[in-house]
Amino acid sequence: RDERIFDEINWYGWFIDYYMEGGLMRDISTNRITTPKHWDMLMNPNHYTVGQLNYGLVVGDDTVVEPSYDPNCALITNGCTAV
Repeated sequence: RDERIFDEINWYGWFIDYYMEGGLMRDISTNRITTPKHWDMLMNPNHYTVGQLNYGLVVGDDTVVEPSYDPNCALITNGCTAV
Protein backbone atom coordinates (compact mmCIF):
# COMPACT_ATOMS: atom_id res chain seq x y z
CA ARG A 1 0.00 0.00 0.00
CA ASP A 2 2.67 2.53 0.98
CA GLU A 3 4.62 1.82 -2.21
CA ARG A 4 1.75 3.10 -4.38
CA ILE A 5 0.95 6.31 -2.49
CA PHE A 6 2.54 8.59 -5.11
CA ASP A 7 0.68 6.76 -7.89
CA GLU A 8 -2.57 7.41 -6.03
CA ILE A 9 -1.75 11.10 -5.55
CA ASN A 10 -0.97 11.41 -9.27
CA TRP A 11 -4.20 9.63 -10.17
CA TYR A 12 -6.33 11.98 -8.04
CA GLY A 13 -4.67 15.00 -9.66
CA TRP A 14 -5.35 13.54 -13.10
CA PHE A 15 -8.99 12.91 -12.16
CA ILE A 16 -9.48 16.54 -11.09
CA ASP A 17 -7.81 17.79 -14.30
CA TYR A 18 -10.06 15.52 -16.37
CA TYR A 19 -13.18 17.29 -15.13
CA MET A 20 -11.64 20.76 -15.06
CA GLU A 21 -10.75 20.35 -18.75
CA GLY A 22 -14.15 18.97 -19.78
CA GLY A 23 -13.05 15.38 -20.35
CA LEU A 24 -9.87 16.07 -22.32
CA MET A 25 -8.18 12.72 -22.90
CA ARG A 26 -4.78 12.68 -21.16
CA ASP A 27 -2.40 9.91 -20.18
CA ILE A 28 -2.66 9.20 -16.46
CA SER A 29 1.08 8.74 -15.91
CA THR A 30 2.50 11.58 -18.01
CA ASN A 31 -0.52 13.91 -18.21
CA ARG A 32 0.16 14.28 -21.95
CA ILE A 33 -2.75 14.53 -24.39
CA THR A 34 -3.41 11.04 -25.72
CA THR A 35 -5.14 9.25 -28.57
CA PRO A 36 -8.56 7.57 -28.45
CA LYS A 37 -6.86 4.15 -28.81
CA HIS A 38 -4.58 4.79 -25.81
CA TRP A 39 -7.53 6.27 -23.87
CA ASP A 40 -9.54 3.09 -24.40
CA MET A 41 -6.60 1.07 -23.10
CA LEU A 42 -6.30 3.32 -20.03
CA MET A 43 -10.00 2.91 -19.28
CA ASN A 44 -9.56 -0.90 -19.23
CA PRO A 45 -6.48 -1.23 -17.00
CA ASN A 46 -7.27 -4.80 -15.97
CA HIS A 47 -6.55 -5.93 -19.52
CA TYR A 48 -3.08 -4.34 -19.75
CA THR A 49 0.09 -4.17 -17.70
CA VAL A 50 1.65 -0.83 -16.74
CA GLY A 51 4.32 -1.47 -19.36
CA GLN A 52 1.73 -2.04 -22.08
CA LEU A 53 0.06 1.28 -21.21
CA ASN A 54 3.32 3.23 -21.58
CA TYR A 55 2.67 6.46 -23.51
CA GLY A 56 5.86 6.20 -25.55
CA LEU A 57 5.06 2.63 -26.54
CA VAL A 58 1.42 3.14 -27.52
CA VAL A 59 1.38 6.72 -28.82
CA GLY A 60 5.04 7.56 -29.41
CA ASP A 61 6.99 10.27 -27.63
CA ASP A 62 7.43 12.34 -30.81
CA THR A 63 3.84 12.01 -32.02
CA VAL A 64 1.80 15.21 -32.23
CA VAL A 65 -1.63 14.37 -30.85
CA GLU A 66 -4.75 16.33 -31.74
CA PRO A 67 -6.73 17.06 -28.54
CA SER A 68 -9.91 15.02 -28.23
CA TYR A 69 -12.49 14.52 -25.53
CA ASP A 70 -13.95 11.48 -23.83
CA PRO A 71 -16.97 10.41 -25.93
CA ASN A 72 -18.81 9.45 -22.74
CA CYS A 73 -19.04 13.16 -21.87
CA ALA A 74 -21.62 13.56 -24.67
CA LEU A 75 -23.88 11.13 -22.79
CA ILE A 76 -23.97 13.32 -19.67
CA THR A 77 -26.49 16.18 -19.58
CA ASN A 78 -23.94 18.92 -18.80
CA GLY A 79 -20.93 17.05 -20.16
CA CYS A 80 -17.79 16.35 -18.14
CA THR A 81 -17.42 19.64 -16.35
CA ALA A 82 -16.69 20.61 -12.80
CA VAL A 83 -19.77 21.72 -10.88
